[in-house]
Amino acid sequence: MKPYKLSPTAGTIADDKIVGREKEIAKMLLLLDSQSVVIEEMRRMGKTLFIKKLAYKCKNTNNKALYFFLQGTKDLVELSDLLFSELRKEQSFGKFKIAFNGIKKLYNKLKPEEVDLDVISFKLPEWEVKWKDALSTLLEDIANRNNENDEILTIILDEFPVMLWDWIQGGKAQEAMEFLDVLRKQRQTLEAKGKVRFVVCGSIGLQVVLKHLKQKHNYMGEPFNETETFSLEAMSEEDAVFLCECLYLSDFKADIEDDKLEYFKRIVAFTEGLPFHINKIFTVLQQNYNSLLSQKNLEMAFEELLTAPNHFSTFKHLYDRLMIYYPDQESSVMVRLLNHLSKQIEPYGESELIRSIDNEPNLIKEALMILVSEQYLKRSFGENGRSYVFKYEIFKKWWKLNKA
Repeated sequence: MKPYKLSPTAGTIADDKIVGREKEIAKMLLLLDSQSVVIEEMRRMGKTLFIKKLAYKCKNTNNKALYFFLQGTKDLVELSDLLFSELRKEQSFGKFKIAFNGIKKLYNKLKPEEVDLDVISFKLPEWEVKWKDALSTLLEDIANRNNENDEILTIILDEFPVMLWDWIQGGKAQEAMEFLDVLRKQRQTLEAKGKVRFVVCGSIGLQVVLKHLKQKHNYMGEPFNETETFSLEAMSEEDAVFLCECLYLSDFKADIEDDKLEYFKRIVAFTEGLPFHINKIFTVLQQNYNSLLSQKNLEMAFEELLTAPNHFSTFKHLYDRLMIYYPDQESSVMVRLLNHLSKQIEPYGESELIRSIDNEPNLIKEALMILVSEQYLKRSFGENGRSYVFKYEIFKKWWKLNKA
């Protein structure tokens, strides 16, 4: 494919301009053929762009997809209304054939007059105590849609765990648990009868939310126990270099034109193929180095991204994530582990870590497991047992410079 012009950005871009990830999308579609998927990954790894491209690529296939951004959705009534309005809009475009007979019947019980789908809203006061009926009926109508081509409908719930966390922090833990139970019950019917799949992802892990509900609210449900976990890794070198080529077309230049490919490869090596950080390097070059790629400018841009106060927010989520979503005792141990590991050149053994970190061994082991599952660390196995290292060198460098 020929490179096309992209402007460096920390935000989103048009769905048809999202670079790469073709192999990951093919893998995801294969999984969705038989089950729902949970994406567990930290912030700024390209999840939202990936799932938006997934939805875009599904437009002309037998796997239809609907994308919902859920952060800021205040409660179950608003959630039900969002799902219904979006489905109704897509149906008007001819994307789906849903009769909504169940919703019409349920709505008619409250308002006996003739039901007009265009004016139905679950935000009316009478629905506050009937959200469970509304949501369950809506999901049943989806399962009962006219599925002429044996299509699979994928419902993408972006920032689903963040929405639940905000509910919990706002005193709505009971609503969150009830919603998860309804979703678990309906999901099995939807998957079997209506060929409906869910893709759940967010900037905090779903397991973090479920663990909190279990520890603080005695929630014992496992709403996604039959789903596949999908980890979105860094871009391939080919995709990452192509992204550099696209960004370069936004009026960048190289001091030696014949060296620009080598400059791209240096950027990819420093950022380890992480698309957000590739964009950040081009932004630094654009703002502070006259959009000129040179050996000296790249070195200065790399150092600036890691050390300059105005770029602190680029990596600060690595620390904030632990402070916000984990109890003080756990987060304290995890920070100390990361402090220690950021100073090591080679993978560091678990037994040495236990000797180095003054704390209960089982707590240290649990913290290491969390850091692996949260993608901070990689774990390897050898003759001397388990060893750990930062998953991404760029995160290790930032942590050592700014936190250790």
